[in-house]
Amino acid sequence: MTNRKHVIFTLSDERCGDFLIQHWMPSLLDNVDLTDIDVIVLDYGLLDRHRRAIQSAGLMCDQSILDGNIGTLSLRDADRILAQSSYDQAAVIDGGDIIFQADISHLFETDKESFRAVCEDIDATMHRFIMSSSDFSTEEWNEMMGFLKGKPLINGSNVFGPANKYRELWSAYREFSSGIQEYASEQLFTNYYLHRYGFKSLPAKYNFVLASTKDTYCIKNGVFYDVEGDIIPVVHNVGGKEANRYVKNFGYGKEFNKKKILTPIFRHSLGFVAKCLNRFS
Repeated sequence: MTNRKHVIFTLSDERCGDFLIQHWMPSLLDNVDLTDIDVIVLDYGLLDRHRRAIQSAGLMCDQSILDGNIGTLSLRDADRILAQSSYDQAAVIDGGDIIFQADISHLFETDKESFRAVCEDIDATMHRFIMSSSDFSTEEWNEMMGFLKGKPLINGSNVFGPANKYRELWSAYREFSSGIQEYASEQLFTNYYLHRYGFKSLPAKYNFVLASTKDTYCIKNGVFYDVEGDIIPVVHNVGGKEANRYVKNFGYGKEFNKKKILTPIFRHSLGFVAKCLNRFS
């Protein structure tokens, strides 16, 4: 650890390692002022060449234990590191489908007593269509779904917050559930916890989710711009499998990023069906 005030955690495995070192990391280093920020990669199976690239760039690599889903494990391992450090603020940011196009360091210095995150224009109970409930008991699952109905989905892939509150979040998860195996369990619980105990909503540009945004954007020379012609600071090409993502050849550089046509039509159709099912559930 260093004497820097804040920390960014990201998480990756071998599958996402190339994107991490070729796109996520260069875009961060080029655009974000890291003077007061450490960057720690939670390593769930990176290759040696990935680790060498991370360390050569001045980032830290924590070889973490892979014994569950890496999303949930990232909260556990961030807690482990925060317990041994004196960081004031932390952020956990996905390393496999996000690029940075402008500085976000100021987000560590605003609303410092609260979690800060972007909400999508989707009901938070949409989680039930994309994940298994097996990390939670039936009672826990129903509690979260009932509480979250009608509340906007917080995208948990780029959340800022006080280090002590991140530790409280993981402690609350452990008390609520012992499960760490299923995809998106930490995302669902983060929604439940933040909506219950409070957070500050960030402008969409700080986690611009291509799959759910209703805002107009364009791509020129590989760079994403909003309707006003301003560069979007954080672009998030969610989707899991490549076929489900909204932008093909996603990455950092002028030769990347082409809009798809069929994927948005298909995904919006599924979203409409899901909304109908959710309304009558």
